[in-house]
Amino acid sequence: MSGTLRKYLLLAAILIGSTFLFVSGPDYYSSRSVRALWDLGHILLFGLITYFLLSFSQWLRSKPYITQIFLILLFTFFTGVATELAQLDTNRTPELGDLLRDLLGSWIVLVFYQGRNLKYAKVMHLFTVLLIGMALWPLGRAVSDEWTAKKQFPLLSDFETYFETDRWEATAFKERSMQYAAHGSYSLKCRITPQKYSGFALKYFPGYWQNYRYLNFRIFSESASSIRLHCRIHDEHHLKNNQPYNDRFNTVLSVEPGWNNYRLSLEEVKRTPEGREMDMSRIKSLAFFVTDLTKPAYVYIDYVYLN
Repeated sequence: MSGTLRKYLLLAAILIGSTFLFVSGPDYYSSRSVRALWDLGHILLFGLITYFLLSFSQWLRSKPYITQIFLILLFTFFTGVATELAQLDTNRTPELGDLLRDLLGSWIVLVFYQGRNLKYAKVMHLFTVLLIGMALWPLGRAVSDEWTAKKQFPLLSDFETYFETDRWEATAFKERSMQYAAHGSYSLKCRITPQKYSGFALKYFPGYWQNYRYLNFRIFSESASSIRLHCRIHDEHHLKNNQPYNDRFNTVLSVEPGWNNYRLSLEEVKRTPEGREMDMSRIKSLAFFVTDLTKPAYVYIDYVYLN
């Protein structure tokens, strides 16, 4: 391939890649692996930009290697900051992690392309491989648990595998705990507070519930008195319909001290939305929250499954 053709192909790839910095990308309910893969695009884009600069800037190539590193990383830093700030006017959210991935993309090319023949290259290569491993860790973690979740289904969560806590979100605090367990050795410990809508939610899970009759789960409360815990379930249509209250399943659970066993009828869940049936093949969220708590409390959820 001629140098001119390679130059224009690289420019085209950089221009196309740059547009993805300002488009919406994965949404709130996209899978963890898709979100992690999307984030890795920063590494590829700035790797291409650095390769382009080192390949076609004679001025830059004439500088000592340490100067090249300084100039490229400085350029990447300010360009990365500028693009993150520019996202304030879009539906994207600026993230420090994106800036770090920008710098890693440039660093990889500086080390493996420009610095490959240095006498201390092996040390730099090893260090860079470790950085790459750290960058790939969220993707590996997500893929591992998504595979596990599909294998476990219709068990949605029993916290016996390490990455299951990533399926859940909490407004205050969550951790995998051995203190109380209804099934196996672990449960999910969650802190709920007097803040309105304080709670926890199962966000990432297989959503094809159409062939099952019941949703089962167990909740342990450390509180000495009963807690009113709201439970909501919604499907994909609910998200596209501006999420009105009467377009989802809502119920209130009385959580007594100790273990509480719950079984919700999925037929009732299906019939709840006003004017339609919930799409049981596209369930998107199972959430629990409080609205009138007087003081913070800890609850444990375990053995969430369909049957």
